[in-house]
Amino acid sequence: MGSPEPPDPAVLQPVGEDNESDSLYEESSDELTYESLVGIPPMHHETGPLSYGQRNAWSRRPDGRRVVFHRFTSASRGTHSYTSEERSPKPGIKRGEIRERLTERGTGEEATARARLDRNEEKRRRMPAHLLPFIPYIEKSIDGPQGSLHWKKEGMIRIDIIREWIDTCESLHGTRCGTVTNSEPGSWADPLWLIDVENGCLVSTPPGAVYVALSYVWGEAGAAACTTISNLDILQERNGLYKDANMLPRVVRDAMGLVQSLEIPFIWVDRFCIVQDDDLAKQCQLNAMGSIYANARFTLVAAQNEDAINGLYGSDCGASDSFVSTRSETSTRFTDTEILLDQAMHLMRSKWYSRGWTLQEYLLSKRRVIFHNNTVNWECLCAAWHESQDMESVASVYQPQVEQPDDLECSPWPNMYRYARLVSLFNRRNLTFPEDVFDAFAGILSHLSRSFPGGFISGLPQMCFDAALLWQPWTTMTRRKSVRRSASDVILPSWSWAGWTGNMHSETWRSAANYLLETDDEFNAGQQCSWTTISTVNWTYSSDLTSKRREIRIPPAFAHPDFEAYKNGTLPSGWSVQSPADSREDVLYYHSCDPSHPFRYPIPIRDPHRAHIPPVIARYLHGTTTRGFLVPGPTYKSTASDCPAVELLTREGKWAGFLRLDDIVCADAVFDSDVWEKDESLIELIELSEGSVKNQPIEEKSFDEWNRRGCPRLKGFRENGLYKFVNVLWVEWAGDVVYRKALGRVEKAIWREVATERLDITLG
Repeated sequence: MGSPEPPDPAVLQPVGEDNESDSLYEESSDELTYESLVGIPPMHHETGPLSYGQRNAWSRRPDGRRVVFHRFTSASRGTHSYTSEERSPKPGIKRGEIRERLTERGTGEEATARARLDRNEEKRRRMPAHLLPFIPYIEKSIDGPQGSLHWKKEGMIRIDIIREWIDTCESLHGTRCGTVTNSEPGSWADPLWLIDVENGCLVSTPPGAVYVALSYVWGEAGAAACTTISNLDILQERNGLYKDANMLPRVVRDAMGLVQSLEIPFIWVDRFCIVQDDDLAKQCQLNAMGSIYANARFTLVAAQNEDAINGLYGSDCGASDSFVSTRSETSTRFTDTEILLDQAMHLMRSKWYSRGWTLQEYLLSKRRVIFHNNTVNWECLCAAWHESQDMESVASVYQPQVEQPDDLECSPWPNMYRYARLVSLFNRRNLTFPEDVFDAFAGILSHLSRSFPGGFISGLPQMCFDAALLWQPWTTMTRRKSVRRSASDVILPSWSWAGWTGNMHSETWRSAANYLLETDDEFNAGQQCSWTTISTVNWTYSSDLTSKRREIRIPPAFAHPDFEAYKNGTLPSGWSVQSPADSREDVLYYHSCDPSHPFRYPIPIRDPHRAHIPPVIARYLHGTTTRGFLVPGPTYKSTASDCPAVELLTREGKWAGFLRLDDIVCADAVFDSDVWEKDESLIELIELSEGSVKNQPIEEKSFDEWNRRGCPRLKGFRENGLYKFVNVLWVEWAGDVVYRKALGRVEKAIWREVATERLDITLG
């Protein structure tokens, strides 16, 4: 159901186009960049080779009128390329090197396979540590004492090994990977419908039902192959799913057969278990994605093929209860970690991995049986196993996992860093229908609403709404446009990241997350974020221009953040304070919901005994703000992103601020010198909020204007002096509604001089 903007074909080949060259035994010259693998820019100042190997820069053509790209490397920037090892120990279950190779390098196919695995290990070694929890298999593999034989195989998929995986996980991992229950107030419904695999029909979900969930690519399988109000009764009849030859896509048929072979009675498939034209029930079920996937016995991931009309298995594979008996003579012994690393690289090249819908399906599942690359693998919250693995040795080497703080297990407090990574991961993925963006992310939003006070408004956390409005692109983005519905029927607001497709720069939400400590692994010399955002506009939201407007309530801790406020004052209920010996912070704060986790200042914690708020999808923001006009100055390429930026000047030519340009249309307009020779050369800006930041090195890579000659940071700033600014939005009008064109900052003193007009605005 969605995919990142296609990577450079010379860098990354999709799985369907060149399966043979992707074999473990085939030579491959692919050089994966950071963005190719995960589709997001570096976060926490990770500037390793995977992130800066190739970058896009902006320049003018000789005529000065058009924007073009050129390539350059980190070396040409004069930027030191740090690897993740230079910042922290190599990530992984053992926190050490992969086990010593079990056989010497050979010749022919074995040597080719080993060379490929060595390249894969180098890619993993250089991958920033904060992303590893989101990458398949890598953090959860563990080597058996003898390694594994890996065959180039032909034949049948082993069902017995899937049974063994389930039993082993339940035995070793217990409730950690088990299903969950919706015991808290406000929990949304479990599946309304399931497929009875024995009787081939839909049934209302019985109490305590054991089921498998399917994650797959819809592709071009007929739109009629789904449940609607008109065919719901027919699909509840025995073998109702088989009555229409075109009703049941092959991947669903294969999945039903596999689940029946495993003696599990039900399977959940979105196209059949959600009534597609029942809008109210559909939205409830989309919001319930978190519990639907988490409560499944496991999720069956169909990543082998690119369309639902193709099967679950490879073209030469089926399912069998017996061990695969036909294998080629070629077999090589590799460590289990090596095999799973290679499988991870394959999975990240699949069409399934590129789709927007499948991110939440993957992350919300506790156990996954993954079909891809003509094999099948297991992944749960604690382990990853491959088809050739010696499962008898697993228990002997099993060690309880330390929970990854960056997986989607919901913490009792709001983790804005994690949310920034999730949005960045999701927003470059592909959606067949761009208007599905909120539906494809609804499960994640609903899941995280349990820890974010106030929930989410069009993808922005209400608790830190002003700071969340300051999202910026990492590379130029494009506006989402509806494909199958009229623009008036869909909600794609320009003020939300969800209204755009492309790479969102996760570090532009650092001021929203400044209550969290930034560790030495991720940041420079233990410096902490000093960037704050201060509310100046009282926002309301609405679904349309005539509907009721509802207030956006931002808690004081986020509306007017103050790192010093509680040092000598009364703490909010549940909070305590300590003076750490090993931190640059004078004091750290702790909440009783998670006594081991430090905070830089107390924040609101959602009461788990109260119902959490389902995600709100709003089209408009309303507020009273100030407006000003500035002149566009020189354009430049900053060190903060891969987007072009333009300086903002007063009418007298004095430096005032900057804008980071969101999309190519804006960039072309700015670079078109003819535009700025006319009267309309002034840029119309509205105020969003105020902000400040200290003059410290850690902030440079978040601020496009940091090294510009006119920036007040360079005007005799003392050490740790404050740069004060106003966050502004370049807008354009369509009737009585304004829309975002680009976002930037203006020095506060200058803005107060030029922005003398107050007006009511509606932002769409």
